[in-house]
Amino acid sequence: ISYTHSGVLASALAMDKAKTKEVYAAAGLPVVASVIATKEAVEAGHVLPPPYVVKPNNAGSSVGVYIVREGSNAPRMAATRPGTVMVEAYAPGRELTTTVMGDRALGVTDIITDGWYDYDAKYKPGGSRHELPA
Repeated sequence: ISYTHSGVLASALAMDKAKTKEVYAAAGLPVVASVIATKEAVEAGHVLPPPYVVKPNNAGSSVGVYIVREGSNAPRMAATRPGTVMVEAYAPGRELTTTVMGDRALGVTDIITDGWYDYDAKYKPGGSRHELPA
């Protein structure tokens, strides 16, 4: 059976948010401002002006994500948090997803949730509704 999925580089990039953003920016795609910071720096004070998002640089499914809103204190993170994290400017908006094959984007799906698209919204029954086309 022929292999039909993304190659090793695409898979590795998908699990490293900072590297993914570098590749996107180099291709001319817009990316929101972000920094890689130590857990201690993030807990000591705001490393970006709120609102911002703190997330593991190398994990998926929105696990361990903190949204820091205007007027909030710097987050206190779980002891299991990695030593360095990505701190990214908050970008409000719709959650859309698509597949790109070669130079062509296929159908765009609108992902609708009651809150934000966290682990439960992704994987638990009734957590989100997908509308295609968006």
